[in-house]
Amino acid sequence: MGVKMSNKKAMELNIGGHLYKIVELPLEHEDNDKELYGRHLVKDNIILINEGIEKTRKLETLIHEILHAICYNTGLQQEMDRLQNIAWGKLIRELEDVPDREDFPKNDK
Repeated sequence: MGVKMSNKKAMELNIGGHLYKIVELPLEHEDNDKELYGRHLVKDNIILINEGIEKTRKLETLIHEILHAICYNTGLQQEMDRLQNIAWGKLIRELEDVPDREDFPKNDK
């Protein structure tokens, strides 16, 4: 998948010693019947977030993709579903109260 980076400032996040860029772009799933909210590009250290989704979905998707990065970087890819179910409830409750960050891509759809 070729990623065409926009001129928007991307948020950067250190995940397990790897500096990831968090980029908001229009995304389309390879299967046109499905929606793509985000993607973790391992080789490029990029997390893509679909700019066309609701703000709450963006946060949810960012958490999901960060969990993918953590699992991949620690060799726990097969544990992703279990870890996501454990962490999800706690993480989303903690992050709901985080004020908007100026460096997070904006789109109030």
